[in-house]
Amino acid sequence: MKSLHVFIAMLFVTVCGFAIAYTEFKDYGISAQDAKEKIFQYVSYQNEPSTGFFVEQSIRETCKRIPPEMRAAAVTTLGNLIREYLETNDFKERYEAWLKQHYSLTNTDIDDNEKEQIKLGCEQEVSNYTPEILTTMVDMAKSMESSLQSMEESMVKSGEMQPEVQMQIVTMRKRVALAKEIDPWIGKDFDKAMKAYVDGESKIRIEEAEESKKKLALDMAKMYEERKDPNKVIAKQLYSFIKSTDDIDYKAATEEKNGTVYFKNKEYESKPGAWKMGYRMGKEATDAARAFANNWLKDIEN
Repeated sequence: MKSLHVFIAMLFVTVCGFAIAYTEFKDYGISAQDAKEKIFQYVSYQNEPSTGFFVEQSIRETCKRIPPEMRAAAVTTLGNLIREYLETNDFKERYEAWLKQHYSLTNTDIDDNEKEQIKLGCEQEVSNYTPEILTTMVDMAKSMESSLQSMEESMVKSGEMQPEVQMQIVTMRKRVALAKEIDPWIGKDFDKAMKAYVDGESKIRIEEAEESKKKLALDMAKMYEERKDPNKVIAKQLYSFIKSTDDIDYKAATEEKNGTVYFKNKEYESKPGAWKMGYRMGKEATDAARAFANNWLKDIEN
């Protein structure tokens, strides 16, 4: 998953890395509302894999025209605009609403419709079963019993038993018990054996679904706690930006191949996006950005 650096992405507002040293967002080709929307996206969706940062061509062209000697000042000016927005009640209220919408799961029950769909799925799976097929499945399930015992004893002894693994073992034991239950009926009353299998397997799957939903609720509650303070989210990205731009080789040579510019040192191609952006911006602008980030980070931590 690509890390989204809220600071570097919005502070420079362009893939080319050159910000504009004016006093309002509109001064560099983007409305205040659009700028705020992009900032919000990078804070709220910073861990989402599908979120990208698109900068219109007109903004890129405007940014390219900033003289090198003005870029450090531009970084600080734009940084202040971004920080001011992130400290407004408008942002904080929207962020809180977004968190509740994305990380709130209070109902962990499986409703009757879901249960019916699970049972229907089981019935469809076994619709073409013969006594021979069901016997094979029963024998396979029964054969797992001894291996499950050995697995559990080994993991408990080593101290490596994870909750997820424990749940899998519990589920497999339920299937072993179900196999033992229907085994005597396969040869005597196949329809009864099939009904018992569908009922038992449906019950197991419903219980699995319920446990999965409970685990999801716990995971979402954990993510909510981790992200409920936007300052902590911002601090994480500031720290990541500072760390990623610590060793930029501003003298690195490049070469063009088929219209694309590459570093001659192939190792540089795997550097983080912030590192490459800092390289394009130049040392003075990047140093200004790092100083701004460090000061902002200190304020958050204090």
